[in-house]
Amino acid sequence: MTDFCERKNDHKLYKGDRIINFRPLFFFALALACGIALSFYFSLYALIAGGAVLAAGGAILFFFRRKLPLKRTAFLILALVLAICTGALTLHGVRRNYENAAPVQERCFITGRVCETSVGDYGWRLTLEDVNFLTAERSFDTDFCLSVYVYGEERYRTGMRVAFAADVTTEDFISYGRINVNAVIGGVKYRAAVSSENVEILEEKTEVFGAVRDRLYDVLFSSMEKSEASVAYAMLTGDSGFIDEGDLQNFRYGGVAHIFAVSGLHIGIIYGLLRLLFKKVRLHPIVSLVLTAGILVFYAGVCGFSPSSVRALTMCLILYASELAGVAYDKLNSVSAAAIVVLLINPVYLFSVGFQLSVAAAAGIIVVGGCLFRALSRVRFLPKKFSSAVSVALSAQIATFPILLDSFGYVSAVSLVLNLVFIPLISFVYSVLFVCSFLACVLPFAADVILFLPKILLALAVTPIVALDWKILLISGFSFGTAMLFWYLFFFFLSDKINLKPVPKCIGASAIAIAFAVCIAAENIFPGFPGYIQVSSVYGTDIVLLRASGKNYCVVTGELSLPYTERILMKEGIDSLDGVLLACDAKTANIVLPVLLKAADCERAYISSEAGLADSFHSVETTEVSRSVFLNPFAAAFVGTAGVLISGWGADILICAEGYGEMAEEDLPACDILIADAFNAEICERVSPSVEIYFDKTKDKINVTERGDLQIGVKNDIIAVKGNRFFHEVRIV
Repeated sequence: MTDFCERKNDHKLYKGDRIINFRPLFFFALALACGIALSFYFSLYALIAGGAVLAAGGAILFFFRRKLPLKRTAFLILALVLAICTGALTLHGVRRNYENAAPVQERCFITGRVCETSVGDYGWRLTLEDVNFLTAERSFDTDFCLSVYVYGEERYRTGMRVAFAADVTTEDFISYGRINVNAVIGGVKYRAAVSSENVEILEEKTEVFGAVRDRLYDVLFSSMEKSEASVAYAMLTGDSGFIDEGDLQNFRYGGVAHIFAVSGLHIGIIYGLLRLLFKKVRLHPIVSLVLTAGILVFYAGVCGFSPSSVRALTMCLILYASELAGVAYDKLNSVSAAAIVVLLINPVYLFSVGFQLSVAAAAGIIVVGGCLFRALSRVRFLPKKFSSAVSVALSAQIATFPILLDSFGYVSAVSLVLNLVFIPLISFVYSVLFVCSFLACVLPFAADVILFLPKILLALAVTPIVALDWKILLISGFSFGTAMLFWYLFFFFLSDKINLKPVPKCIGASAIAIAFAVCIAAENIFPGFPGYIQVSSVYGTDIVLLRASGKNYCVVTGELSLPYTERILMKEGIDSLDGVLLACDAKTANIVLPVLLKAADCERAYISSEAGLADSFHSVETTEVSRSVFLNPFAAAFVGTAGVLISGWGADILICAEGYGEMAEEDLPACDILIADAFNAEICERVSPSVEIYFDKTKDKINVTERGDLQIGVKNDIIAVKGNRFFHEVRIV
């Protein structure tokens, strides 16, 4: 009988209690995230998923009623269904509330209170709450915020009530194929720009968190050089707006810009310092927990309650409470609890890159880090501390790699090495900086002396990062898309969280790897077409890429932003262009070319002979085109100064800049594909395109503002347009 029981309990597929040890919070967090994601794609139809889970759960209970604990299983199924439905309904509610806000597209007299400030290239970005709009026809208040860019050197502080007149635009919930995350989370529905000369300060009032940030800003920038002060302020508050854009880009290219996102590194250090302090003074554990929670929550408030700070403080408090209660601490459940808290605060955080990176890094360290550490520990000559550091850094890199690549278009190839060296150093610097900054704010008269040491340490730590060019060591040129799911599933399947024997584990991992390869190919290859056209736009930076036969050409229709231009080109894996066609006047061309040449090497620039551009560029040869020019494998002809006609792949593609509606009738040839800034009914009728694509938001038309980047392929008189959650196919008329 004993032998029979032993054979019965000798599992053939796995060792341990279960194939996957059930963690309720982990599965509830996944269900909540699933409901939110499904709501984004299918609106309230996402509730059907909850119904499907309920039906499947009912079937399981019916067929396995004698083997399962009915009450507990039924409770878990209902909880999962509730989590899915909660996620779907909360996102739907947020979206409906945001989209139903009164639109404003006119000049208004505005009053509001400053709740956030950050610096820009030529002034300040202010976020106003308690906003009132006054127009010639109406006056109304709004519960949403207004983001205003104020040109000038005037210093603005939180709590100020200001008034000014400006043209107002309304934000959309969906922007460039994605949720407009920063605006929705910040409650920003409206935007404007104004000169500081036209802004009247009506009242100055103190707001606690803002007052702390202002005090910290004054102390740091009066006692340090601007370069060190801006880095120190960013590390302490998460606001990197004061850092020079070139320096900040170097931190990004080096893969260490996460030091400016107040997360586990920062909160963990403060948590450790508080635990050490309260232990030394022998505070009662409950009092210590309450004080620690209060200080961490206050600090997260100073940092704007960013998702990474909320996630980190939640994990720390769960750890502390578990210790006091004598309950075993489970890291994966802790991360899951933190994710649930953040998503219940605002479901849009699921689509925030900061939240995704924060949760992915923490989960990656928990799921993969232990396996890597055990593998490295078997190497005899490696010290355990080094093995631990490598396993933590590498597991975080594995988890954040696809998110970084899809969000920014690149990943640093040296980030692992830099993080191993830089993070321990910067952690020590941050500890000293945090303590000294607190003392300097309390004793401002001695700030210069108190901040002398952190100033020196900070300069020594960051100088190598900002002094070297890390751009040449980037990984770019492809994206993950839906393949990201298989990436995470692959590493989760190989981890010790899945209790399978080697053979079935290898078979399962191989199947996942094959599915991953298929998805990557589908995401990055436009099959069956000899070449394709990539239409990209990010906040006014409009670029059309022509790619075929190993050649890369670019059509530019207006001014460019360097960061957005670099992001677009790096996402496509382009570091050099065979040519650029400038569909603009000479003045715009003189602005565009230097920006483009910083983002990528370029052999030659082409412009209409009517533009009158002087050939004054030494690094690129400019050619004036009067008729047409052959650029293998297509021909290009300028239409006035604001249009380019591309003939290739069996189709004519007309690419037009702003103002193309003013072209003479004889200058507008018929075309198969029209790519333009905005819809013009008269022009559209004259050129008779089979497909229209616009950069600006255009009702009932394919546009980049709503759909995001678009790829266009032509073959056998068929035009195919592919985008984010979008595919359109039409035959050439």
